[in-house]
Amino acid sequence: SGARSLVSWLNPPTAVALSYEGGNYISRTSADGGLTWGVFYSSATSYFPGPFLSSTLNASQLHAANGYVYISSNEGDVSRSSDLSTWQATNLTGVLQGVAFGNGVWLLAIDGTHYRSTDGVTFSVAYANSHEQVYGRANNACWSDELSKFFIWVNGPKTVASSADAAVWDVHSDAGSPFWQSSGLTAIVPISGGVVVFGSTYSAGDGGQSTNLYNAAENAFYDIRYNFDPAMVGIDAFSIAPFG
Repeated sequence: SGARSLVSWLNPPTAVALSYEGGNYISRTSADGGLTWGVFYSSATSYFPGPFLSSTLNASQLHAANGYVYISSNEGDVSRSSDLSTWQATNLTGVLQGVAFGNGVWLLAIDGTHYRSTDGVTFSVAYANSHEQVYGRANNACWSDELSKFFIWVNGPKTVASSADAAVWDVHSDAGSPFWQSSGLTAIVPISGGVVVFGSTYSAGDGGQSTNLYNAAENAFYDIRYNFDPAMVGIDAFSIAPFG
């Protein structure tokens, strides 16, 4: 409830939720996958103990992976915590836009660049100038257990890139320019036969929606689009490429 509420997995089935209610910044936790919740912290100045996240805008800069929450503090420092009380500073600053963990590697999206780390604290550039800086809830750093790869969206060209180690990247030019490109991937949902759905963040209220299917066997993307303006997709309803 409340404006700009945000829910994130700390370490399934444990979840954390943030909301702004009645002049207070409130964080809640759930140990049963989100069925029941208890207030973790509530104050007029911060969602958590310490100088972290004292605005609803900053709440979108919270992302979690592998049992750790990463946030951009009020001063822009990026820190992490496994218990929401004790925070450990990283060597990064900026607007946090995504966190992922896989193959013993951390991947963070911050201020238009992706960074990698093997300890989750000290990071180096993994993909420079990879994306636009967006204040949003999209998570532009996703890991697929089924495919053992990281996936990110990038600007040059506007497409999707994947990597097993967040160091060497495969740029998938056939992903085209998805409608949700400026917001991020949001989520990866495995279905069958090595096909993965990338969650869409392009709002219906903006006139259209888009999602991408990735076929691991073909190492190829298939774009499914809908838009109120047929000129944007070429036909009246759905345009599925490269099926035609």
